[in-house]
Parts: sequence; structure tokens; C-alpha cells
Amino acid sequence: MKVRTLYDLNAGLSDLLDKEIPAPVAYKVSRNHAKVTEELTPVEEQRQKLAERKDTAKADKEFGEILNEDVKLDISKIKVDDLQGVDIKPRVFALLDEIIEEDDNE
Repeated sequence: MKVRTLYDLNAGLSDLLDKEIPAPVAYKVSRNHAKVTEELTPVEEQRQKLAERKDTAKADKEFGEILNEDVKLDISKIKVDDLQGVDIKPRVFALLDEIIEEDDNE
């Protein structure tokens, strides 16, 4: 997955952290969020350094290259069925697309 995808996952997982969801799913969400946040920490540090540069065009280009880097992250899939009855906006499902697992019958 690309670094830019981690930003989407972080936003989606952050939204789920505030929902009332079953304990096993809440645990997955919490662990996934911690892993994504840990992976994004050095990216954010680099982004802040690049933001201080005078040559913003070059900094933007370099940050774009960082966002396109591939990363391997061991995160758990979340089943759509596990989120039944939870009020979730479609935008959140779009953000979590990489880790949402649909039922095989659909």
C-alpha cells in the first residue's frame, strides 16, 4: 500500500474510534490505528521539515514522492458484517477501503 493510503486509513480509523462497536472489532480498530499512526509519525516529521523550505515547489514534489512510497503494514481486515448496526457514513467506508472485507455472499 502507498503512504498516501495511510492518511485515508488514519482518518477512517479515527472516526471508528468514537463509535460504539463490539469489543473484538474495537480492539482491531484500536490496534490498526496505533500501527497506522506509528507509520505516519516519520512521514509527518518529514512533511514539517519540507514545509519550512523556501522552495515550496521542490518541497511539494519531494513530499509527493514520499506519498507514493510503498509500505508494508500488518493490519487486520474489518468485516462489514462486524459493523452492522453502527452508524457509519459512506465516506468512512471509502477511507477504509483497503481494510474492509465484504461478506463472500455479496
